[in-house]
Amino acid sequence: MLRKRVIGLILATDMAKHMADGGALKNLCETNEIKEGKNVEKLFTPTDPKANNVNQQLILESVMHSCDVSQAGRPF
Repeated sequence: MLRKRVIGLILATDMAKHMADGGALKNLCETNEIKEGKNVEKLFTPTDPKANNVNQQLILESVMHSCDVSQAGRPF
């Protein structure tokens, strides 16, 4: 499980999936009515561990991708 999660994080830096991953995160937030830090608890439901894993992976990959993209904008 951990190996799969780490591989997903590495692949999250691929710009070919940028729009699809951004759309998935936007859809997740809209579906759960997450806005301005409210309703975040809806992402993690104790009754569905598989959905929790999917949501956690998407969030981790989005953070990793954001860090990777922002690196190019930093001055030397």
